[in-house]
Amino acid sequence: MEGSDDISASSPSSSSSPQSAVVLSPCAACKILRRRCIEKCVLAPYFPPHDPLKFSTAHRVFGASNIIKFLQ
Repeated sequence: MEGSDDISASSPSSSSSPQSAVVLSPCAACKILRRRCIEKCVLAPYFPPHDPLKFSTAHRVFGASNIIKFLQ
């Protein structure tokens, strides 16, 4: 039985590695800017998907390109 468990355990890990490059829920910034949120999105740690008002306010004051420059 352990051998079959190892095979089933390796199958999801091999199928999940290509999916790790795709973000399931885009950050609030990418939602508002209508762009694809990549795995290494600079804005994602600061603007979580559940708080779009935070990015919307910062975007009105600074602009998206300036926010990205500040964070890099």
